[in-house]
Amino acid sequence: MRTTFLFFLILGISYQSLDNPDLIKLVLVRNGESIWNQLNLFVGWSDVKLSSKGKEDAIGAGKLLKQQGFIFDICYTSALKRSIQTAIHLLDEIDQLYIPIIKHYRLNGRHYGALQGMNKEVINLKYGSDKVKAWKTSYDNPPPSLHEEDYRNPAKQLQYKDYPKELLPLRESFKDIIDRVIPYYQEVILPDIKQGKKVLITAHSNSLRALIKHLDDVSEQDIINLKIRNGVPLIYELDNNLKPIKRYYLDNKHYEDIFSQIRNPELDFIFVDKLNLEQEKTVYEICKKADMDFVPPLSARIDTVHKFKDAVNNNKNHIPNDQGLKIFFDEIKKESFLFIMNHGRIEGFMSFIKDYSLSLDEGNVVCDYITIIIIDSRNRNKGFTKKMYDVILKERKGKKIATRTWSTNYSHMHILDKLGFKLVQRDLDDRGVNIDTVYYLKTPV
Repeated sequence: MRTTFLFFLILGISYQSLDNPDLIKLVLVRNGESIWNQLNLFVGWSDVKLSSKGKEDAIGAGKLLKQQGFIFDICYTSALKRSIQTAIHLLDEIDQLYIPIIKHYRLNGRHYGALQGMNKEVINLKYGSDKVKAWKTSYDNPPPSLHEEDYRNPAKQLQYKDYPKELLPLRESFKDIIDRVIPYYQEVILPDIKQGKKVLITAHSNSLRALIKHLDDVSEQDIINLKIRNGVPLIYELDNNLKPIKRYYLDNKHYEDIFSQIRNPELDFIFVDKLNLEQEKTVYEICKKADMDFVPPLSARIDTVHKFKDAVNNNKNHIPNDQGLKIFFDEIKKESFLFIMNHGRIEGFMSFIKDYSLSLDEGNVVCDYITIIIIDSRNRNKGFTKKMYDVILKERKGKKIATRTWSTNYSHMHILDKLGFKLVQRDLDDRGVNIDTVYYLKTPV
C-alpha cells in the first residue's frame, strides 16, 4: 500500500498574478518529443535530437511565454541536444537568444543504463513487464548497468570530457537523479534567483521531477507518478523566501495546477486501532511536514490531551523541534486512527482516544476524544475534514464526540458548528497571546 503523500502549506491558484511583474517566477519546460520517443526507444542520456513535433512543442512553449510577456536573464539546460534545442527554439520564438544558455549534465534526464536505445516492447519481452515497470516507477531501484567499455558510457562521449569519470553514471535510480540535480539547483541556479535574475530551465521529465520534489517536498511515491507535460511551460511563483506560492501549467485553454492529475479523489476511510510500522513511518512524516501549521507547533507540545509548553517563546523550557515532535508522535501513536485514503495513499488522518474521560470545567465527560487532524492542504477546500467527521460520527454512533482547536482556526470551528458540535469550554491565552484553546462536544440525539 502506498502510504506517503505530499502536504502543501498553501492551496489555491490565482491567475491574476500573471500580470504582476514583481512576483518571483521560475519557469520550467520539459523538452519536446525526440526522434527516439517516436520509435518507442528508451532515451535516457542518449543524445538524440528533437522530432519535428518536438520542435513544434518548443516553439509552442515560446509562443505561450511571449503572450504573457515573459523576459529571461539566463537559461539553464542539460548537456543533451533535445533539451538544448528546446531552449534555442523557445528563446528564438520570444526573441531572447541573446541570453546566456548554461549547459550541464546535472540537468540530464535519467540514465537508463543498459536499456538505453532499446525498444520498450523488446525490453518487456526480455525482462518481463513487471520488472521493467519496477525500474521505471520505483524510487531507488536502478535498471541494469552499462559495462564501462560500452560505447554508451558517458565517460567515452565528448560532451562529458571535462567531468571526472567517477561522477558519470552507468545507470541511475530516481534517487540518484535527486542527488545530482538538487545540489546543482542550490549551488548554481538558486543564487541567480536570489540576485533577482529571471530564470528559465529546459530539461527532462525526471530532472524536472527531482526539482519539483525539492521545491514542494513531494512524497517519493507521488513524485514517481507525476507526469510532466512536454513543451508546456510550468510556472512556479515564489515568495520572498523563494518557497512556492503557486505552481501551474501555462497553455492557451486554461491554467492547470500541476498536481491536478493526483487530486481527483477516489476516497476510502480506514479505522486502525494499532499502527503497523509502515503506518507509523507515514504518520510521523505527515506530522513532521505539518508541524508549523498548528498553534502552537506540534513539536512544542508536551502531550496531546491538554498541555502545551508554558509559553511559545519560553527559552528555558525549550525542547528542540525534533525531540518535541518525537514526544508528540509517541503520544498519538498510542491512539486509534481514522485514515482518509486516495487511490491507496494516506491523504491525512484523525487520531482519537476511545471512551476517554475528558476533564472540563463542568466535570468529566466520557467521550471519543479527537486529538489531532491533519489533511493534505491541497484538498482542504474539498471538504475532506468534514468527510472524516461524518465517518467517525457514523462509525461511533451513540458516543459523545469531543475535540479541541485554537480560537483563530475559523475553518475548523465552522465545520464543527455545521455538524452540531457545541462550544463547551474556552481556555484563555492557552496557546499564545490572544489565542485560546476551545473545546467542542457533540452529544448524540
